[in-house]
Amino acid sequence: VYRHSEGNPLVLTHLLRDLEESGHVVRNEGGWQWSPVSELPTPVTLEDVVARRIARLPAASRSVLEAAAVLGRESEEALLLESAVDAPNAREALDRLLHAGLLMPTYDRGRAAYIVSHDAIARIARSRLTPARMVELHGRIARSLAAHDRSSSAEIASHYELSGDRAEAHRYALKAADEALAVHETNAVAELLAAAERTSPDEAALAEVRVRMASLAEVAGRYEEAESLCDQALAWYVAQGEQVKALSLKRTRALVRVKRGEGAQETLTVLLALEEEASEVGADMERAGVLLLIAQMHYRLGDLRAAQRVAEEAVQIARRGDDVVLLCDASNRLGVTIQLENPQRARELFAHSLEIATSLGDAFRRVRGLNNIGVLETINNNADEAWRVLTLAVEQARTAGLIESWGRAELNVGVLAGRVGNYERASHSFSEALRLTSMVQNSEEQLYAAFNLAHLERDNDRFREAADTYELVVDLAERIGQVPIQAGAFAGLGLCQVELDDIAGARDALRKAAALSDRMGDWFQNRELIEALKLHLLILDGDLEGAASHLEATMEQADASDIAGAAWLIAEVGRELRPYSRAMIDAAIARYEGHPEVLGNPKLKMRYDVMKLDS
Repeated sequence: VYRHSEGNPLVLTHLLRDLEESGHVVRNEGGWQWSPVSELPTPVTLEDVVARRIARLPAASRSVLEAAAVLGRESEEALLLESAVDAPNAREALDRLLHAGLLMPTYDRGRAAYIVSHDAIARIARSRLTPARMVELHGRIARSLAAHDRSSSAEIASHYELSGDRAEAHRYALKAADEALAVHETNAVAELLAAAERTSPDEAALAEVRVRMASLAEVAGRYEEAESLCDQALAWYVAQGEQVKALSLKRTRALVRVKRGEGAQETLTVLLALEEEASEVGADMERAGVLLLIAQMHYRLGDLRAAQRVAEEAVQIARRGDDVVLLCDASNRLGVTIQLENPQRARELFAHSLEIATSLGDAFRRVRGLNNIGVLETINNNADEAWRVLTLAVEQARTAGLIESWGRAELNVGVLAGRVGNYERASHSFSEALRLTSMVQNSEEQLYAAFNLAHLERDNDRFREAADTYELVVDLAERIGQVPIQAGAFAGLGLCQVELDDIAGARDALRKAAALSDRMGDWFQNRELIEALKLHLLILDGDLEGAASHLEATMEQADASDIAGAAWLIAEVGRELRPYSRAMIDAAIARYEGHPEVLGNPKLKMRYDVMKLDS
């Protein structure tokens, strides 16, 4: 026996049991007796030995073993027997398998349970099943699992699918997807929705699951997949004449195309047509969803007033309905458009949006809310709270596998780090943001990351490298229609050109930045770059009194909504213009020198210290 088993414990055990069961090895009162060697069975593989043992089992025992093998895991006695046989001697059949060493007892949460004694035995048992028997067992197992409260919906769906019951497989796959979504297992959700797609019992169910798959793919940053799924589901809804559902898919598709880099003006034209279509069919909630995207496009195009007006209308519509997800999105969008002008109301809107997302267990919207609150706290110079919220956003996005949201959170952490002079952390966060946004190919997020990397290079006096990066940002911003970033990049480029003695280039950059910023309101993010460029050129022209006058007018606007921008502007030109506007600049130095953006930023602190020494 040892020679034929080559010492393999599993083969040796089953070969000995086979010899005993076939009568070649017999135990009597005096010990063991065995047949003459010439009469022993010829050596065979483990598969053959186990197959012979299974063939000798009574039908009921074979049935229990087959069920245990197909289940593929430990299971309680009741579940195992329900899945195997409907016979009064089922318990006896189970005992026989335990005695034969083909099953072994385990304990599942303190209850007796059983499992096939070795994976190889389970595999051999499954290999002997006919296709019809396999289908039958999967069906019995699925029904038995469904009757047990502690069973996994995903496992039930899998067995129903293998049994050929598409309707039940589809139902349980969707249920399992909902359960996975509740705990933010986005990869599991994607797999379960794919199972629901495979098992859809009809075209209507198939279209519904593709809508859910498209939404998940969009959130996860798989934009090409999301657009394809939208197109497939849209074709069915259009054919059925279901205008409202078709409108919803068209809106999702427009959002996906924006993230893939479609121009803002082109997208706005499509969205205005969708809004008109929604109005015609009286779909107010769908119209509000379209308005949110329209507001986003106005914001990208630099028309802040239009963005605020449209976002406000979307909020009012959402409040009249019962779609809390729409209200969450509308509150968030309006908060973004007013955060510079009315930070208190923006904070209330973001908090309400975050509250809704948290109550829904919506990881994507929760991380988005944390991101926007962190940005608002950064704008309002609450650095400690901004660090706390943005760090939480990074952690939650990473845990939930939300690549795009994770990249945005890293970007915002980098901006905050750069503000307080932690350039090493800023560089790391910007690089990480670029890596993550490249994974999902979100053109706008890549634009933001590159723009802030250019700022970092300029802050570290790498003016040639910064200028090259700003030029790349200008081109990308123009392609996707991101006007505020394009204007800021032109200004940043101009500031670098001043340092590189390319004054003609700096004047051209200022002309382009000013033309783009005409519709963007009294103050907007990165306006301090444009004003700094104007001031540097006035100083180079020798018009110091004109520059001082312009600085005073600019500071009145900046100080009301962007203290960090105002503090930076004073550091940038204060020393040159102080003789011409001493009172205003001295007051600004006293006001800003204690802010974290000055205290923590080595370059700004040095400039403020020099200005104080000059007094």
